[in-house]
Amino acid sequence: MSFYFKLQFRRIERKFLEIGLKPLIGFIIIPIIFIFFSKYLFYRFPSSGYLYPILSILISFKLSEKRRNDFLNTLFNFANYHKIRLIENYIFATPFIIFLLLENFYFESLGLTFVTALLSFIKIKQSWNLKIPTPFKKFPFEFIVGFRKTFFIFPIIYFFCFKAFKIQNFNLGLFSLIAVYLLSFLYYPKPENIYFVWIYSTDSKAFLLKKIMNALICSSIISLPILFSLVLFFNGNLWLILAVLIFGILLLTSIILAKYSTFPSEMNLLQGIIYGISIWIPPMFLITIPYFYKHSKTNLENILE
Repeated sequence: MSFYFKLQFRRIERKFLEIGLKPLIGFIIIPIIFIFFSKYLFYRFPSSGYLYPILSILISFKLSEKRRNDFLNTLFNFANYHKIRLIENYIFATPFIIFLLLENFYFESLGLTFVTALLSFIKIKQSWNLKIPTPFKKFPFEFIVGFRKTFFIFPIIYFFCFKAFKIQNFNLGLFSLIAVYLLSFLYYPKPENIYFVWIYSTDSKAFLLKKIMNALICSSIISLPILFSLVLFFNGNLWLILAVLIFGILLLTSIILAKYSTFPSEMNLLQGIIYGISIWIPPMFLITIPYFYKHSKTNLENILE
């Protein structure tokens, strides 16, 4: 069993090396990023304790994938298999549990501890036989595939939005709108097969514009109910709502340009750092968006010629 965790550790080290980062530095940076992200989340949205555990649960869902667990079952006996599952789940959940305790969300911390243990006994089959309808039929694959993988999160987001109106908590409603854009953002970073770019009969400028417009339209379809509700119930905070809307537009625009600036490879360490700074300091998008546009336009010319 110890060999399994040593192997996982080596795989993580190799991932760091692939992006040009020394493993030691990577293991230092990740906790720092986690702490800063968590502190900012709780500082900006004091009610985040109700949503924060969901991030940890999503990781546990990924670890509970059926094919992965069936493979582990073939390698280890029943007792060792469940020990591995418990240890894995708590390795990822413990930072979230500790941070909830530090923020005085004791009930949520206890609940996350219990759910994390429960998920170690569950296998989640990700190949659904049920076809989940989406409102993105006429659009490219990003939102169709992404929505079907994360559809179960949207009822949670809309529920918290409803609670925001019920208890008159503007920050909770605003967080729901941000969550939609962050979820949409996750549909884009991984590059697709080069064939799905090559088939476009257009130049790089038109291709990028089409990709950006499709992303904004699709994100609007799922965010407009929340946006209209916020404007209706919290019209005294229109400037904050507008700021989040602009942030969402910049976020999706920038991730598409950043993705194709290195296509068909993934973003390298330098670009990842530049992009991370832009998310942390949104005005930086005014610099990074033109930077990524220039490189993505040049990069795509050889593929779309």
